[in-house]
Amino acid sequence: FDSQFSDANDVVTELSTLLTGGRLGVQNKQIVIEAYISKLPDKEAGMRVAQQLIISSPEFQSSNTVVKNGQPRLPLPDPQPKGVPYKAVVYIMLTGGADSFNMLVPMRCSTYYDYIRIRRGVEQRTNSLLKLDATDSNQTCSFYGLHSKLKTAEQLYNSRDLLFFANAGVLTKPTDKDNYAKD
Repeated sequence: FDSQFSDANDVVTELSTLLTGGRLGVQNKQIVIEAYISKLPDKEAGMRVAQQLIISSPEFQSSNTVVKNGQPRLPLPDPQPKGVPYKAVVYIMLTGGADSFNMLVPMRCSTYYDYIRIRRGVEQRTNSLLKLDATDSNQTCSFYGLHSKLKTAEQLYNSRDLLFFANAGVLTKPTDKDNYAKD
């Protein structure tokens, strides 16, 4: 989105109209304006941070007018156990240096050589990784290395309470059945 306005207040007001129906509160609007100004003269970066802040605001997440009363929310009571095992899917979107190839390294398979080629110079050394046995799975590698700082994840995986869905992130460009295999 490229605003026709140059004034920060006008830009944020326009984004508020588009994204929240004009419901962005005074305090949140000021936070967004300050963040937008902090990125100038890079207007694109300012627009990006303003949009990110607005879509994370309560006004974007609801269709009602948000009224802050200054009081903290009362804590919710803990749910009562139901006596059955609980499973959940937790999706963690990692960007930058904390991506899946930095956390979960293929080992003892041909994919390891792709990893070394792609990460040349910043690859994790196998002797520093926590070893994960994947021999009973239908994976391309029989072993994976987990970043040494993720000991709890190793314990959860070994107790069969954790699975990895590596490289499952947002698309970097529009993809359809015609161009899927081209890249």
